[in-house]
Amino acid sequence: MTIRLRLPAALLLSGLVLAGCSDVLEDFPDTSVATMRMSSDSLDLVIGNQVDLGAFPLDKTGALRPGRIISWSSSDLAVATVDDSGRVAGVSGGTVTVTATTGGVSGQARVRVGNAPLIQLSRTAVPVATQAGQTSPPPELVTITNSGGLSLTGLTLGAITYTGGTSGWLVASLNATSAPATLTITPVTAGIFTAGNYAASIPVSASVAANSPDTITVSLAVAPGPPTARVMTIAGGNNQTAASGSTVAVAPSVQVADTFGNVVAGLPVTFQVLTGGGGVTGAVANTNAAGVATVGSWTVQASGAVPASGRFPNQLIATAAAATGVTFDAEAYFSYTTHVHGMWVAYSCTGCHGSAGGLSLAGTAAATYSGELFNVVTACAFGGGVLEVAGGGGASAEANSLLMLKLDHASSLATSPCTLGMPTAAPLPAAVRDTVRAWIRAGAPLN
Repeated sequence: MTIRLRLPAALLLSGLVLAGCSDVLEDFPDTSVATMRMSSDSLDLVIGNQVDLGAFPLDKTGALRPGRIISWSSSDLAVATVDDSGRVAGVSGGTVTVTATTGGVSGQARVRVGNAPLIQLSRTAVPVATQAGQTSPPPELVTITNSGGLSLTGLTLGAITYTGGTSGWLVASLNATSAPATLTITPVTAGIFTAGNYAASIPVSASVAANSPDTITVSLAVAPGPPTARVMTIAGGNNQTAASGSTVAVAPSVQVADTFGNVVAGLPVTFQVLTGGGGVTGAVANTNAAGVATVGSWTVQASGAVPASGRFPNQLIATAAAATGVTFDAEAYFSYTTHVHGMWVAYSCTGCHGSAGGLSLAGTAAATYSGELFNVVTACAFGGGVLEVAGGGGASAEANSLLMLKLDHASSLATSPCTLGMPTAAPLPAAVRDTVRAWIRAGAPLN
């Protein structure tokens, strides 16, 4: 092994180093700053606002070299100023380069200063008309542009609010989060069987915009439908459960008869997802000789806030001319093998929880479920029946599952030997944890 020493010059000159020594004398690694990394290479700043820039001195290995004195400068103080801490203040419209320097090494950030962006809607009132119980009208489009300065980014849609006595008849989506963008408004009105006037408001937001949120109002006029000369009833496929993203076992079907009980053959029946976010195939099916029409398939989805039961409601509506529509209900859940087990590798949880006992996540889906995770007693001294994953479903199963406590970084971990959350640095994204939460609330199904 080669010993690398750094000796004072006076010691070297004194002749105390033996000429026959085979040790190699060499300086310590260079700790000078090689590059300066900025917290942001470019950013927008509204006139009159301030933003903090960060500068990070790095050596040639890429390691941070803290404790260095950093000087800051702006290429045009009439556009933006910067203080000794890196706080940039917008003064007037224009673009400047902000420079951070230490030890002769600099980093730069481009700062564009201007007026705040403004949300501009191509229309704020969207009228929609239909007949009660009939096929939904086509989607409506609204264009979103920027009528102000800088860039309009971070566009989002808020919760739709309804007036007029009925809700859930509108779906809104954006094709982009930066302007220009297109908002698609899709009426889902086939389930409305009462004539009348209804309204919905869609908030369009962007934190950078001076006029956020802006609002679009959709007015719905429902005229009376054709006379009900037919009777539609559910023939099969109602009240089913299925794993999220899969089809229900029995394809929903309806039977149509006239008011005298005679079946109606050859009548087109339309099946349309009402709630839940799933989809159908074979959405339009003709009634057969027995008056029965069957959808090709119905895929259910687990979306939205986690229900107390862990099972997410889905609805499908069937409609036909001169007949009152009927609604099918189903529930979607997250399964272990399909939705949960793959997360352990995806988020590197198996690095701390392999298959060597305790909270083990590295086995195959079936083995981990039955032998290492599900209803396995935890070694942590919680008391009160805490398991790796508790069975039975509902809120009590969630509260008694060590896996969920660790994912949520629960405060109760501090009183047990298992003090660390999973992962240790910070909780996983809320959507990931909610998938596991819903799975446990639903009774921890395997399929």
